[in-house]
Amino acid sequence: MGPMIEEHDGRDRGSDSGGAAPVVSVSGQAIVEKLLVVQHADRVVIGPGNLLTIATTGYSQPTSLEEELAAVAAGLSATANDDAAHVRNRLYAIAARLQRVIARLTVEASRGAPHVNAATLTVSALIGRIELVLPEASSLRADLAMLYTAMGDYMSSLREAERLLDSQPSRSRNLMLAGTALLNMCDFSTAKAVFDAVAESTDLVRPSAEQESQLENLTAEQFRQLWIPHYEGKPVITLRNAPRLLAKARQISVGHEAGILHRLARAQNDLALAQHDRNLLSASLRNHRRAMRLIHGDYNFHMPMAEYYTLNALGAVKSEKSWHEAHDLSYGLNEGAQAHIFLMESRQLRMNGQYFAAVEQADRAIRSWRVHPHPKGVVDSLASRAHAHFDIGTRRSILLAAEDLAVASAIASGRGFDVGHEARLLRPRCSEILEKQEKLQVAASVKAMKGEFPNLFSPTRSTLTSIVASSLDQ
Repeated sequence: MGPMIEEHDGRDRGSDSGGAAPVVSVSGQAIVEKLLVVQHADRVVIGPGNLLTIATTGYSQPTSLEEELAAVAAGLSATANDDAAHVRNRLYAIAARLQRVIARLTVEASRGAPHVNAATLTVSALIGRIELVLPEASSLRADLAMLYTAMGDYMSSLREAERLLDSQPSRSRNLMLAGTALLNMCDFSTAKAVFDAVAESTDLVRPSAEQESQLENLTAEQFRQLWIPHYEGKPVITLRNAPRLLAKARQISVGHEAGILHRLARAQNDLALAQHDRNLLSASLRNHRRAMRLIHGDYNFHMPMAEYYTLNALGAVKSEKSWHEAHDLSYGLNEGAQAHIFLMESRQLRMNGQYFAAVEQADRAIRSWRVHPHPKGVVDSLASRAHAHFDIGTRRSILLAAEDLAVASAIASGRGFDVGHEARLLRPRCSEILEKQEKLQVAASVKAMKGEFPNLFSPTRSTLTSIVASSLDQ
């Protein structure tokens, strides 16, 4: 049984606006206050609340994005005729305006706004133009990386981090951007190496403000010591490391403290299910609720959704509140976020004996996470669909269950994370029912999936790998 974390109230903390988990501060005004690795199909997402405040700062009246982008482009063209003494100030003003546009787009990306993709291409081109005359404007690529993250385009986010690391390999901020992108892409081994460097290196250039530097370091510690071991199927390590990081977070950030409690509760839940430990499930529930109380009114749908899963595991009859709260908080978010809800619905439908509907919702989640590539989400959805297929009970449906589990296991193995306790138990049950020819068909299905979606099965290597390696060697 994991450690029971005692609650402490009335303590002093550093100034913090609160949030569901770690904070990473980056260039200029783009301060992301809620960077959360989320429930089950884990993804680092950006909470829109504080970005919306940033995006509207300095506006006396609403302005369309098209007008804003046109104004930036026109301002750049106009600087060609400016007196040299005034060009620098004008360029800084233009960069600040573009930064606000990026923050606004990040909010709209979280809501799945259809115009974001085209606007982001324009933003990227404008950054390239500004960089030619104001090299320090390359800092805007950190904001662009976070915009891509909000869009679910983790590879593009990684490429922007790669550009920054190529010119500034010793900046901790750039490494954090790279590590976060790698974490979202489930490339855990490289992500851990990056976070190790941020947490341990004495040679990196850190944020100028002491608290920002402390928060950045704590975030790296959380990811490498809590998040990644949990993903890799080692929840005991997460439980062992949590008390020390909780004590540290209490002195710095209530948002970080809530994020650690959330991760601890999820690790306790998973370990309890594997060990059939009801006491540990109860401890998980208490920590879920403590996390939400700490940041009451300032958490997203992942916290009540995690609470709902634990309540269900306990057999609680009063889980409807958590269910409805998760749905309410997810309303209006983009497809990548909605996939979590589809998965939750699939699991519940299966528990209710509605197996065909459960398959349908798992299908929706899988389709969403193919558009917003996220291997862990695909694996969890395949496992849910496999359980529903198995419970339908025909020979054909059991074959489909075996195919889903074989694909899920191959993805998890290639990516180095845990396929899940229930999936590990169900796979041999399918196998013992199937004939030799059917087992060959399962193997063929895995091969076909690898050919169609190769990036699901192993990390996509870019030049970032070598850039990170060279950064770590310095």
